[in-house]
Amino acid sequence: IFSAHAALPIYAHIFEKAGALDKLEGFASLNGPKYYGKPANTGKVTLVREAMDVPDTYTLGPGPNDVVVPLFAGEQIPW
Repeated sequence: IFSAHAALPIYAHIFEKAGALDKLEGFASLNGPKYYGKPANTGKVTLVREAMDVPDTYTLGPGPNDVVVPLFAGEQIPW
């Protein structure tokens, strides 16, 4: 299952459903660099609560098997 197409919106959706949206920044941005003794990135990302329709598949090449199924395929996520 492919999730790179919308990793941060998917994380936000899952963390929100778990009542842990306040833990998202640490999970997505801070804990990894801290664990490895590296500096955190200084860039910022702003997530906006705006519905996103997830397609059933993504085509990656010309062949009939060159498709991936994204996480939440055919559904809508709120971020």
